[in-house]
Amino acid sequence: MSKKQVDQNQIKDIAKLAHIPISDIESQQLAKDFAKTLAVVDQLKTADVSRIDSTHQVTAFKNVTREDKVDESLSFTQAEALANAPQQKDGFFLVPKVLTTEDN
Repeated sequence: MSKKQVDQNQIKDIAKLAHIPISDIESQQLAKDFAKTLAVVDQLKTADVSRIDSTHQVTAFKNVTREDKVDESLSFTQAEALANAPQQKDGFFLVPKVLTTEDN
């Protein structure tokens, strides 16, 4: 087994951060499963890769780009964009505040 231990409380914390409801039984099983996964990772760390070249790209895909042109026929007017907005103010979408500063 891995030297790293994953306990039930860590699993519950991760699930809470991800907004995933889990039971005590599920968190116990996930802790065991994570421990097994970490053991496999520890095994992989022992592999001798000193003679292997670094691989940064394995698919040979190339990025396809295009010129950045604005097609006005695909754009909304401000009125169209705001037509279904639940709330708006002065021509902008009105959304709940998500960031705060000391001033507000």
